[in-house]
Amino acid sequence: MIGKILQPEISELIRKRNLSPIKELIDEWTPADLADLIACLPDTDRAVFFRVLPKDLEIETFEYLELDDQYDLLKAMGNEEVSNILNEMSPDDRTALFEELPANITKQLLSLLSSEERIIAKKLLGYPENSIGRLMTPIILRWRKTGRLKRFWITSEKTGMTLRLLVLYMWLMKKVNLLMISGSENSC
Repeated sequence: MIGKILQPEISELIRKRNLSPIKELIDEWTPADLADLIACLPDTDRAVFFRVLPKDLEIETFEYLELDDQYDLLKAMGNEEVSNILNEMSPDDRTALFEELPANITKQLLSLLSSEERIIAKKLLGYPENSIGRLMTPIILRWRKTGRLKRFWITSEKTGMTLRLLVLYMWLMKKVNLLMISGSENSC
């Protein structure tokens, strides 16, 4: 809703290349509100607006966009920007996007992923459509039995970011003391 109200003003600022007021205006916005605004903007303004977003909000905002809007935004960006976005997206959101794209475009986008992320993406795309395999984002951790485990913090080795997860499913493999969880990031 807020996107429709502010869209003319934002588009005018983009047209004039006066981006500083946009940065100030969206400083306290949530990723969902930012995605709503992007969806209301003309195609020509979307990539410019997205580049104005603070780096820490880019990926989460992108994940809130509808799949068609995600694809349109990716088309308007350069390969380096697309690569950064795809590599930082959660694997399940990235898989949902890839499922909606034509096979040749998915293949092009897969080539922009890091080798580690490409392996994950191909594995998830290998599961049957609409199966739990495509919906989950498994995380494997070493864990010692120390008590009840419902909510906890993990630090990502890849980014160094700390995420709070709500554990939805747990499998404990006793022989190697591994805990495999499927959870949703930042859900607690």
